Amino acid sequence: MSAFSAPARPAVDVAVLQGEIEAIFGFRCSVPSFVAGGQDTDASVLRATTTEGQEVAVKVSRRAGRPGGLLMSDHLAELGLPEIPAPYRSRSGVPYSDCHAGRLSVIPWIPGRAGAAGMTHAAQRPITAPMYAAI
Repeated sequence: MSAFSAPARPAVDVAVLQGEIEAIFGFRCSVPSFVAGGQDTDASVLRATTTEGQEVAVKVSRRAGRPGGLLMSDHLAELGLPEIPAPYRSRSGVPYSDCHAGRLSVIPWIPGRAGAAGMTHAAQRPITAPMYAAI
């Protein structure tokens, strides 16, 4: 089956998405595979490998949501914070674009457990509040 949609997550056709990644971000990759879980229950997260061998996280979010977290990550990466992976920029220069299933973004894959795995929103607040204040 090439299309998938978990409850509240966008339906994604991986064959179509693979072509959209190339058209929007300008690089080729393997057919993306779905990753279970994720903090954003309104998004589908997939994993792919570029033709250069770099693993990437591909996220398809609902268009109705705001890209604040992605824009914050982009800004903090531009400031040179080595802990923050810079999102790939689309051919138009922004860190996301529309695709057939929603808002598409791509970042380098970071191996290991999810960055916020097991953390409640209350536990994340002391970490994220200073970042939001910085932008």
